[in-house]
Amino acid sequence: MKEKILIVEDSVIHQKIYEIFLSSREKFVLLCASNGREGLEVLAANPDVSMIILDINMPLMSGLEFLKIVKKEESLKDIPVIICSTEGSEEDIIRGLKCGASAYIKKPFTSDELLALMNEINKRRMNQNRNNGSL
Repeated sequence: MKEKILIVEDSVIHQKIYEIFLSSREKFVLLCASNGREGLEVLAANPDVSMIILDINMPLMSGLEFLKIVKKEESLKDIPVIICSTEGSEEDIIRGLKCGASAYIKKPFTSDELLALMNEINKRRMNQNRNNGSL
């Protein structure tokens, strides 16, 4: 079964880059939203999203606002979120992680870097599920 990945990114160019990076892997179905509000709508229609890739600076609802809402929602709080942003100061990274992001990667990055991060998050999740007796 293919993993649904939600891309919340206002830049059409960056959405296309994610599509190129991830579509070559046949195990992903990509869903895109251009701001946080739209991202919440996509999540409501697709509760089986397995990971979110999130930009910070977006119109209507920022990535951090979106993240705070997701992490407060019982049915969504366990979905891993990777922040991918041009904002990469130590303060920005700490703020994103404190809001509940699983990881933070600064743009630009390579497809190998993103895929390695996604794989590491999935391994952590599997180990956590094993330790909690979920598997």
